[in-house]
Amino acid sequence: MGADLIVEVALRHDRSEWSRIVPELCGGDAELEALVRALLAHYDRPDSPLPEGPYPVTLGPFTLDRELGAGAHGKVYLARRASLDGFVALKLLRPGPGMSEFVEQVRREAGRARRIPSAHVVPVFDAGRIEGGPFYVEMAVCADPDEESPGSIRIGRSLREAQPGLDPGEAARLVEDLARAVHAAHRTGIVHGDVKPENVLLTPETHRVMLADFGIATSLAVSVAPESAPIGTVAYMAPEQWRDRRAPSPSSDVYTLGGTLYFLLSGVAPHAGREVGADAPPRPLPASVPPRLREIVQRALAPRPEDRPASAAALADELRRFRALEPTWHDRRSVSRRVLLFARRHARELAAVAVVLALLLPLFVAGYRFFAGRVGELAAGEARLHGRIQTLDRSRADLERDVARLEGAAESKQKELARTESRLQQLPRLEQALGAAKEEAARSEAALAQRDAEAREAALRVAALEAQVAAVREALADAQSRERAAREDGATREAVARQDAGRALGERDEARRRLSDAEARLRTLERELRERDAALAVARAAEREALRRAAALAPAPGTK
Repeated sequence: MGADLIVEVALRHDRSEWSRIVPELCGGDAELEALVRALLAHYDRPDSPLPEGPYPVTLGPFTLDRELGAGAHGKVYLARRASLDGFVALKLLRPGPGMSEFVEQVRREAGRARRIPSAHVVPVFDAGRIEGGPFYVEMAVCADPDEESPGSIRIGRSLREAQPGLDPGEAARLVEDLARAVHAAHRTGIVHGDVKPENVLLTPETHRVMLADFGIATSLAVSVAPESAPIGTVAYMAPEQWRDRRAPSPSSDVYTLGGTLYFLLSGVAPHAGREVGADAPPRPLPASVPPRLREIVQRALAPRPEDRPASAAALADELRRFRALEPTWHDRRSVSRRVLLFARRHARELAAVAVVLALLLPLFVAGYRFFAGRVGELAAGEARLHGRIQTLDRSRADLERDVARLEGAAESKQKELARTESRLQQLPRLEQALGAAKEEAARSEAALAQRDAEAREAALRVAALEAQVAAVREALADAQSRERAAREDGATREAVARQDAGRALGERDEARRRLSDAEARLRTLERELRERDAALAVARAAEREALRRAAALAPAPGTK
C-alpha cells in the first residue's frame, strides 16, 4: 500500500486515531511510516500555506513568477518549468482527502482533453504532486505576446473580470465560441461539469475565449466530495443537478453556458441565492438586452433539459443567427419577425433601392403617360392595318381561286393542243403515201404510152382520162398547199394558245375568247382534213380507173 493511499485512509478518521491506524497500515515499515507521518503533518495544517511571495519562488521543478488567481480548491500561478523555455499556468491545490485519486483522474481527463479539436480549450499538460509540497495541475497559459516588450506576454483575464465592459453583441460572440468548444469536448466524450465565468479566460489582444479546468471540477468533486453533494458551482448549476443530484451531462453544460451568458448580460449569477439556501428562478434580464437575445438565454436556462437547445452546437448556432440577424428558434415561428429580420439584414440594399425608385419614379410616370398615348395611337393604327390585311387576305383568296380555275382551263387547252399536234404529226405519212401514188401514176403513164399504139381507139378516152388525171393533180396540189397552210396555221395557233395560256392568269376573258377561236379553227382544220382525205380517195379511184382503162385500151402484142 502506498503512502498516498495510507494518508487518504487516515484522513477519513479522527486525528486521535492516527497513532493507531498508521502503524497498522504501514505493517512495520519504518521508512514508510515516517513518510506517512510527514504527509499527515502537511495535511494537519488547516491553512495549508501556498506560496504568496515575494516572487519569483522556486517550488520543485517550477519557478512561480506571480499569482494569477485563487479559488476554493487552490491558487493559480504564472510559472516556468526548468526543463522548458516558456510559461505555464500552474494550479496548486489545497490539501484534502482523496488527492491521489483526484490526480490520477485529472491525468486521465488531461489525456482526453488534449484530443478536443478546439482552439478555445486550455490544454492540461500534467498533474501530480511536488515532492514535499502540494498537489498541482499544469496547464497552458492564456496570454497574448506583448508587442511593446518582446519576449514578454500579456496574461488574459477571466470573463468575470471582463464582464463590465462587454456589450450584448460581444457577449453573444464570446459565448458562441465557448459553446463550440464545449460541443467539441462533448464529441470527444468529455463533459466539463463547471462552466462559469471564472473558468473562462479572455486574451487581452485577440479577445479569444479559452475554457479551462476541463474535467478537473468533476474529477475533484468525485474524489473529495460526499456522494450526496452536487458536482459543480451551485450558482450556475442546472436544476436537475441541484434538486436530483444528477451527474453533469451535455444538457447541464448547455444550462451553465446559458448561465454564463446571463452573467455577462446582467452582472449576477442566475442562481446567486442558492448559496444562502434560496432557489428562486433567474430574474429578468435588463431592458437593454435585445429581446431576441433574452429569448435565447431563457431557452438555454429552461428548467427541463428537453426544453433547452439540443446541444451546445445548437446554442452556438442560435447565437450566430442572433448576431447575423438571421431567424432564431423563436423567430422562425413568426412570419412578421422573419420579414423584419430580412429587412434589417438588407437595410443598405433596400435603402439604395428606395433612393433609386425615388429618382426614377417621376421619370417613370412621365414615360408612362407618353407611352400610353403612343400605345393608343399604335393600337388604332394596328386596327386599321389589321382591316387592310383582312381585305388583302380576301383578295388573295379570290385571286388564288381564279388562278386555280385558269390553270385548270390552261391545262385542258394544253391537252387539246397536244392532241392536235399528234394529228399534225401524221401529215408526213400522208405525204409519203401521196408520193407513192405519184410514182405509181408515173409508171401507169409510161405503160399507157407504150400501149398508146395499141389503144388508138381509146385515145379520146385516154385524153379524157388525162384531163381527169390533171384535174386530180391540180386537186392534189391544191390539197398539198392547203395542207401546208393548215400546218403553218396550226403552228401559229399553237404559239398563240401557249401565249394565251401564259397570260391566262391576268387576262381571263381574253384567254377564253382566244381559246374559242382556236377551237373554231381546229374544227375548220379537221373539216378541211376530211375534205382532203375524201379528194385523195376520189383521185386514187380515178387513177385506178385510168389505169384500168389504159390497160384495157392497150393493144395486144403483135398488133400495129
